[in-house]
Amino acid sequence: GEYEHVKFRVRKYATGLHEPGEAFLEAKVKHNNMQQKLRVRAASDILLDPSRWHELPGADAAYFAELAADRRLLPVVNVYYEREAFALTDLTETGETTRLNFDTCITALYPREDRATRALVESRAVMHPGQVLLEVKQSNHILPSALRREMQQVNASRTTFSKYAESLQRLDELNGHFEVSA
Repeated sequence: GEYEHVKFRVRKYATGLHEPGEAFLEAKVKHNNMQQKLRVRAASDILLDPSRWHELPGADAAYFAELAADRRLLPVVNVYYEREAFALTDLTETGETTRLNFDTCITALYPREDRATRALVESRAVMHPGQVLLEVKQSNHILPSALRREMQQVNASRTTFSKYAESLQRLDELNGHFEVSA
């Protein structure tokens, strides 16, 4: 809801707990009511060290490097989760594609913890075991009627949920403080 802000995240896509995967530095830049997304692919060791963002490839690299230097950015939390993603095309209403992401095992890790073991997944869980976060993404903000009916049948309600904020809170609950390391 803020008028202007920039959010950074390093995102890694992998098929398993200890598998290598593609890594990206992403920024969401909100100015007035316009939002722009920037994304750069690079090795995760560079992405986790903002002082090395000047080494990033691509046209947006200078933007990331400049902001990292100006704002002295440091990683705050590493959020691990498992995701199953689906696409639902609603031909009866708008023809828009709605993305459905089912996130489980949401786990709070400290910034330099790049591996989530089963023990960490259990001890630092952000949600109760067996809970599933359904993330619905669509361009027109109109929930397809078929999905709306299914949601009503299971008594689901619309809410907001920040994996980042909930992970910070979980680490704070466990230790009474945040451990931010460069």
